[in-house]
Amino acid sequence: MSDDSITKEQIINEVNSIPQFEMDRLCMLVKTDLISRNHDNRSTDLAEFSKAKASVSYIALKEGILPSVLYMVYVMNWNKR
Repeated sequence: MSDDSITKEQIINEVNSIPQFEMDRLCMLVKTDLISRNHDNRSTDLAEFSKAKASVSYIALKEGILPSVLYMVYVMNWNKR
């Protein structure tokens, strides 16, 4: 599923199909994971960034959505967290 090809329009359609309460829940999962990996909010090296990226992708796939959709949801809701 994570290797699936998806267009920008498909990502937008997927994002638009997710209710706000679900976006909030997904964003909280991502935020909690990212904070647990870097609770001091320090700069990360490439290895740490790759682990965080893989972790966010894992959350997306576990929740049944494409990672690109979860990234878009997270970025769109950045200021709400």
